[in-house]
Amino acid sequence: MLLQLRSDSKDQYPGCYTSSASGHVDSGEDYDTAAARELGEELSLDQPIEYLAKFPAGPETAFEFSALYQLVTDVEPVLDPDEIAGAEFLPLDQIASMIEESPEQFTPPFRVMFEWFRKYRPTT
Repeated sequence: MLLQLRSDSKDQYPGCYTSSASGHVDSGEDYDTAAARELGEELSLDQPIEYLAKFPAGPETAFEFSALYQLVTDVEPVLDPDEIAGAEFLPLDQIASMIEESPEQFTPPFRVMFEWFRKYRPTT
């Protein structure tokens, strides 16, 4: 999984790990359009994505509605330095260990979606 480190200039959770290509739905957009746009803006990827799940807003998601998508690709992402301080591909078990050791280093929505993904992820 590509684990992304948020830029220190971000207004929420600066310097924390999060899912790659996360962002907000703009006025007039649906989740699918916003997800594809964010993928292009943050990682310069323009490929079909797969919708997996939607999560309600609440304390565990920092009061954000969140949708989870998946992209499996061999194309190398190009990171937007204004959004992303760094990123690396890590095994799911390693990410789970990192969350267990330092949950505050991960955005709340990421922790919720990662837990769901580990439990319900589609097999390919």
